[in-house]
Amino acid sequence: MIPNDIQLRPSAIMDNALDTRQLPSIPVISRKRFADLVGVSEETVSGWINRGYLPAFKMGKYRLVNLAVLNKLALERPYYGSSVR
Repeated sequence: MIPNDIQLRPSAIMDNALDTRQLPSIPVISRKRFADLVGVSEETVSGWINRGYLPAFKMGKYRLVNLAVLNKLALERPYYGSSVR
C-alpha cells in the first residue's frame, strides 16, 4: 500500500528546478496520488495508462504508476526546454 504521509506540492512537479528530495522514495504510486501531483483527474491518468503513455502495473486490484520506469524513460529522452516552439 502507498503511504498517505507523502506530501508533495503539485506545482513542484511542474517547476523547472525540481527538488528531487520532494519525490517519494518508493518506485510506484497510486493513480489517484499521481493525478493529485500533476493536477489532473484520476480518469485522465487512467487514460494515459490505457494508451501506454504512463508505465503501470497491476498489483492485486490496484493499478500503480511505475515511477522508476517513468524516471528512466524521462532521463533517456531529450529535454525540450522552453526555447523550443
